[in-house]
Amino acid sequence: MRPRNSPFDRGSDKDRIDEAAAEWIGRCDGGLTEVERDELKAWRAADPRHEAAFARLELASALFEPVYAFRPEGRTRPDPNLSLSSPPRQHHPEAVRSLFWHWAKLPAVCGVAAALMLGLFLFWEPRVEGDRFVQRVATDVGGLQRVALPDGSVLELNTASAVDVNFDPKNRHITLVRGEVHFSVAKDPTRPFVVSARGVRVSAVGTAFNVRLRSDDIDVLVTEGRIRLDDAQRGRSVLPVPSADQEPPVLSAGHRAVVPVAALEANEPGLTVHVEVVPELEMTRLLAWQAKRLEFAPTSLREIVDEFNRYNTHQLVLADTDVAAINVGGSFAVGDYDMLVRLLEVSFGVAAERHGDRTVLRMKR
Repeated sequence: MRPRNSPFDRGSDKDRIDEAAAEWIGRCDGGLTEVERDELKAWRAADPRHEAAFARLELASALFEPVYAFRPEGRTRPDPNLSLSSPPRQHHPEAVRSLFWHWAKLPAVCGVAAALMLGLFLFWEPRVEGDRFVQRVATDVGGLQRVALPDGSVLELNTASAVDVNFDPKNRHITLVRGEVHFSVAKDPTRPFVVSARGVRVSAVGTAFNVRLRSDDIDVLVTEGRIRLDDAQRGRSVLPVPSADQEPPVLSAGHRAVVPVAALEANEPGLTVHVEVVPELEMTRLLAWQAKRLEFAPTSLREIVDEFNRYNTHQLVLADTDVAAINVGGSFAVGDYDMLVRLLEVSFGVAAERHGDRTVLRMKR
């Protein structure tokens, strides 16, 4: 469905979708009612192109936002060329269009910043050459990125992650180079969607799943639909098969599989892939990074520190086994290691020694 009372009724499907997405972006900035949030959710789910258009404009809007707040150092009065006659993001699709119109009015002093930001936006805009789409997408430590692909699929990259995207008219193939990515796959039965990671191949048509590549294993979590999980080299499923005459097994929503990489690469007999049902609360914890949070049930401090260190260049170091064995639970912003450290100092008898880009944690004696 399209937003109510949309003034755009002409043009191509792409134009209409982009304009509807722009109107939704404007309305979101003013705050949505519960009914409107349901309408937006339904509109985004109705067509993969809707989700792709919304994601592109959402990113563009975020990238341009700092320009409106820009003021050259030392200027005591606002520059009229940088002032908008109305708020920069109104509840109307023209507000998004006006971003580009006002961009042209920026004075020369903004040129470098403007060019850098515009270049960043264009980097994420899908680029298609002929019938192929090839792209490396990556995040740094602490970086989280949401990317819309040309087919309407959406990638959400966690910290220090990278993928190689390679689409052609017959196939959609992505290689997970490092890190963790959540995939929301647009339905297209004519073109399989395949994710490869260290010898494991995940195949889907229209579904959603999360893949995390660790040093020792590959962790696959299905959040919607079903996937196949195969040995990429030998072309057979790595999932347990209950009986010889059964169809190739699938991993369905709410299930998780952990594949040991070394055993798979060595083609060891009796490869054991751990498969488990994931309760809804645990699913929320595992995907909390999408909201830039880390959530833990009571968990050993060693595991918690490992997670925090994934997201921060400032590293936490455990100085003894006693401190590593402490169990802690809670919800934290991914970059807020200071809150964790303060909690440990106040409530768990931990001493923290700060040395530049490290904080050493040990039990008080």
